[in-house]
Amino acid sequence: MDYDDSYDSMSEPARVRVEMGSRVFVGDVRIPDIAFKSRVSDIVNDRGRRFLPLANVEAVDGSTGRVVSRSPFILLRLDAVDLIMPLREPGKRPPLD
Repeated sequence: MDYDDSYDSMSEPARVRVEMGSRVFVGDVRIPDIAFKSRVSDIVNDRGRRFLPLANVEAVDGSTGRVVSRSPFILLRLDAVDLIMPLREPGKRPPLD
């Protein structure tokens, strides 16, 4: 099925934690604003997608949780990802600490 995944058709970004071996990244991923394709899992399971674009990225030391660097944008190869944990789905409020 074709759908418009242009920037204008995107909802508010989801916040995710991505683990790749010893590397950990926390960033925003834009999700198409489509009723049945608007979750982080829909992006990850899209067979036509090879990369996960992240914005407002923090590279985190996995053992200490300390932010070691920041980047406005990175692309992660999906077949190299070990874990993607949604911290906030689009349009949802972050959990209370």
